[in-house]
Amino acid sequence: MRASFSLAMPRVVLTHPPTASDDSNMAQLFACDSFLRNLPFLCGSPSPQEMASIREREVLDDSIVAFRVHEVHSGHFVGTAKIRRICDYNDTWEVGLGVAGDKQGRGYCSEILFPLIEMGFKPVAEGGLGANRISFTTGVDNLGMCRWLEASLGARREGVLKEAWKSAHSDSKHDVAIYAILRREWEADGKQRLSAKVSSYRVLE
Repeated sequence: MRASFSLAMPRVVLTHPPTASDDSNMAQLFACDSFLRNLPFLCGSPSPQEMASIREREVLDDSIVAFRVHEVHSGHFVGTAKIRRICDYNDTWEVGLGVAGDKQGRGYCSEILFPLIEMGFKPVAEGGLGANRISFTTGVDNLGMCRWLEASLGARREGVLKEAWKSAHSDSKHDVAIYAILRREWEADGKQRLSAKVSSYRVLE
């Protein structure tokens, strides 16, 4: 189990580990139509007790660093994020996030992922995870996320997994796009690119 810590940005703060205070918020997020549309394998409408069980399992899993995200000034729930170790030997991690329906379209995705990716690539000796590669998966029909990964982060689309996600509500199957960015790519371009994106939203506030 990791020690408690937070990652602060101008508008949001990411807190680890998640606590019971957000179990109801998480249940609402997992029942949100826009969230389920982009993650069709989820059944939807979980109870706060079910979200508590997931939270407790993740806290005990050393391969997962999970966060809950809140607005700095209001304390309102924004969403969830996690970074998960895929292969320790190859220093490979995967990042995922979910933003509450009423908080979408405000640039929070950029502000959540910037410190998460930065922590992922930072050397272990400096308090990071020492990743060499961070990957992302999203449905090929999630065009907004695909555009964000390519334009805002500069991530590389490495391929498509055909029919990798099975719908929880029908017999349909969904193709999944795989994106990734390397530490040297983040340091050379991605960090500056995403930092500029975050700054642009601060100007609009």
